[in-house]
This record gives sequence, structure tokens and C-alpha cells, in this order.
Amino acid sequence: MVWGVNIYDTMSAGTLATTTDAPRFTRASATSYDLPVLASNDRINLINRDTRRHRRRSFGSDSEDSDIEPFDSSPFDHPFRRFPHPIPRIAQVPSAPTPVTHPITSAPPKMSSKIIPVFNGPTTANALKIWLGQCEDGFDNYQDTHKDATLSPKTRIRLTGAALLEPAMAEWWAAGRKEYLDLATWDAFVAKLKERFLPVGWKMDVLERFYQCEQGKRDFRVFAAELAQCHGALPSNTISTSVYKYHLLYFSHPQLYLRLRALQSFDIDSSTLSVDQLTALMGHQWDSLVADSAPRSSRTTTSSASVPLRISSVPSVPVSQARSSSSTPPLSDAERKTLSDANGCFNCRRKPGDPDWTPHFRRTCPGNPAISAPPGPDYVAPSVTVVGAALAGMAIRDEDTSDEESEVEGQLEWGESDDDPLS
Repeated sequence: MVWGVNIYDTMSAGTLATTTDAPRFTRASATSYDLPVLASNDRINLINRDTRRHRRRSFGSDSEDSDIEPFDSSPFDHPFRRFPHPIPRIAQVPSAPTPVTHPITSAPPKMSSKIIPVFNGPTTANALKIWLGQCEDGFDNYQDTHKDATLSPKTRIRLTGAALLEPAMAEWWAAGRKEYLDLATWDAFVAKLKERFLPVGWKMDVLERFYQCEQGKRDFRVFAAELAQCHGALPSNTISTSVYKYHLLYFSHPQLYLRLRALQSFDIDSSTLSVDQLTALMGHQWDSLVADSAPRSSRTTTSSASVPLRISSVPSVPVSQARSSSSTPPLSDAERKTLSDANGCFNCRRKPGDPDWTPHFRRTCPGNPAISAPPGPDYVAPSVTVVGAALAGMAIRDEDTSDEESEVEGQLEWGESDDDPLS
């Protein structure tokens, strides 16, 4: 039966006689007997029209004359003839996929990691010295924590060589392992290690860095850290404690040097003053000096009732005005001889005995606006409580041996950058 059409009504008697008792309706039979498989367009439109008309009726029983299946009106049986709010569907949030964890098969820890740390580089004098010191501490700790345990030189060499994980060092150890294990002492192995991986003349290079290290316009702690790094890379007793303290003091900032000299109880040669104590003292004085010299603009706006933090007896000259002014006239031979005999300044042309003379160095010269002489690069307006006391009674130290050279250097240094925290 296809849309009310009986297949047996369309077949002839002869056909029925030749067919089986259970004929099958297939596409082939429908094609051969011209049977309608799909409903016509008119019948489909009729069904759609009847369906829409049925939905517009009042909610009651379905018509008996309808040729379609009864319409289920249960969803419309609401007292206010409105669709009830549908039950919200709970969205199933897909859970995050569980990551597949694979067991990490790491290499078993080396025996050396239990006693001494491994060395991955860099191959510098500082890094090697620090690591070798850790090796010695590891050996001592192992013997102290294990009763009657003594590490032989061969065991120490083996542990040290196994801890060399830097590629070049690992290859060096693998190539000469048997030779190094036959050495008499662990120090002999360390000597071969330094001989192979430290550059020739490394000690002279570190000494050069040490003696050329100065603070300049840097922070004091940066200068102290660099000096300590150079000192630590050298063998023990290469630089004595006194030489280290002298370098730390005399190569610091000139204003910091004056601040230390102003302390009555300060003695650089005191046996109770260690390098660490001197570094801490100079760091504290540097912080005080920076705070005392910091932003002058806030000090100029201070009310009249407050006590001024700085009293300057020398008129300040703006940097732009000093640089735009004409250069200082050259000194004559007579003026140069007079200033040299009186221990005067070749920059400001003043000498002891002048009304506006203040003791100073070439770099801390206050300048002289009358002759367009700019202040020195490290000049700070003198403070009555700090710098004035530091300068009182001090001998004048003139670092210039050549008058002509000092005059040229003074002009060149005036053109340096103004990033000094104390200027």
C-alpha cells in the first residue's frame, strides 16, 4: 500500500498467477507498473493547509473528518494559552581532558651530587675558585658526618672529575681519567685543571682589573662588588688586607673620601677595622652623602621657618650659561708661576689668601664666573655642617704636575656627562 493504492489492484490476473504468494514492492516493480511512490505536489499542499488550519482552531477535540493523523494538542493546553517555559536544559560542560602523563625516566643521580655539586660552567677564574671551595667543603662535611670515614686522594679526584658536566671539561676528564687517578694529591689534579682551562696569564689580567678599578661616578656598592670579585679570583694572600683597604678608600669618590677623612675616630690602619667593616662604613657614608646632595629644587622651595639644609657661599652658575660662555682666557707665564708658588687653582685663578678662596681639588673647583671658569665635574656646593668641616685644616693636594696639561684636562672634563649623583 502506497498512499492508499493497493498493489494488487493494479496487477492483472495473469500477473498475479505468476507471482509468488508474498509479492514484494520494490523500486523495480514500482517502475514497471507505473506505481506512484511519492505523493503529488497537490496532495502535499493539501496536507500542509489542513495542518495549519487545524492549529488555528480552538483547543478541543480533533475533527473526525480529517484525513491526517490526530493532532496532539497537549502542548497548547495551558490556562493562559501560552507556551509554558521550557525546562532549561543543563548544558554538559565537557571536562578538560586528563593529560596523559608519561613517567619521566631521568638519569640516576651521580654519586658526586651527594657530596659535591656539579660544575656546568662558566670556565672563569671566579667560577672555578667558588666551585673548588665547595668541593673542599663537601669533602670535609662528609668526613665529619661519617664516623671513621676518610676520603683518599683517588676518591676525591674521581668525585671531582665525575662532577665536571661542562662539555669541554667532561671530554677532558674522559680522555685522561686513568692518568688523573694516578696523581698523588687532589691539589695536583686541581693544578692540572686550572692549567688546562684558565687562560695563560690570567693572574696578571685579574691584577690589572683590580688596580684599574675605581668608583668614578658609579654607586659605591657597585665599585665595592667589582673590587671584591677581582680580589676573590686571585689566590690567597696575593693582595694583603692593608692594600685592599687602601685601594677601597683612595679610589672611591672624592666627596666620599673627604667624608671619611672628616670622621675623628676613623683610622684606616687600625687592626680592628676589617675590609667588611670598612665597606659597610663607606656604604653608609655614601648613602648619607647622596641624600645630602639630592634635588636642590626641593630645598629652594623650603619655607622660611625651616632650617636650610645647605648654605652655599659660592654663587651657582647654570650649566647652560657656563657652557655657552666664552672659554677661560689662557694663563700667562707670570700668573702660572704665581699660582704654582701659592698652591692656587689654575681653573678659578684663586689662591690662599683671597677673600673668596676655599680649599679644593681641581675636580671639585667651584669655578669663577668673573673669568667664565666653569665648576669642576665633581663640584658640590659646600655644606656648613659636612663639607666645610671636612675641608677645614686640610692640606691642598694638587694632582697636576703639568700646568698646560691640567688646563686642557679641566676643559675636557667639564664637557663630560652630568649623570654624577653628587653633581
